[in-house]
Amino acid sequence: MPGRLEARPARATSSAIGGSFHVKRILFLTFLLGGCATTPTGPGVLVLPGTGKSFDQFRFDEHECRQYAHAQIGGSSADQAAADAEGSGRTLRQRYDFGYQQCMYAKGHKIPMARHEAARYRNAPPPPPPPPDYRVN
Repeated sequence: MPGRLEARPARATSSAIGGSFHVKRILFLTFLLGGCATTPTGPGVLVLPGTGKSFDQFRFDEHECRQYAHAQIGGSSADQAAADAEGSGRTLRQRYDFGYQQCMYAKGHKIPMARHEAARYRNAPPPPPPPPDYRVN
């Protein structure tokens, strides 16, 4: 009988260690996956001040465009935004950066790009003309 009593604490200890290992693994995976749903805090792309724009104007526009980009990723909930991003095939970072670049470009700032990409835009056909104005004066 002494053999059975000595073996009992060893088994209890090994199951307690094994159980805590599974708990640690679950917690690790939860933190790992939870990190994927974080909302970007700033742009991950370079934008330069536009020609004739002061640095103060650039800073003002950047602040406004950060807010716009945050709204584009569904700023209300990181979990909801992550679900939306997965459904669209884009990451939160991509959606944030696209919104930020669109806003800054619309305000007259420069978006640096590789030469081969710039050539593609230079050779693009011009946009169609605006529709006619049929208003009666």
